[in-house]
Amino acid sequence: AALMYFYSRKLYPVPYEFRRVARALLPALALWASHYFTDGFFAGMPYAAFAARLLLLALYLPLLHVCGFFTSSELQKLRKNCAD
Repeated sequence: AALMYFYSRKLYPVPYEFRRVARALLPALALWASHYFTDGFFAGMPYAAFAARLLLLALYLPLLHVCGFFTSSELQKLRKNCAD
């Protein structure tokens, strides 16, 4: 895949936003790690485990905002859509 990426860049350059990808992966990896290390704590409590996973899922968008993933124009569009 890496070889294909470098070859295709010469043919048709696509401006990938690798910093944004990293900013999306960082909170995802942090949430995955917190799930991985706390999953044994909820053994035998399926409803608590489900609630914990739901909480981790709900934390993803705020963490994206904290990491600076969203551009200012995206935030403006989001605020405009939420106000309507």
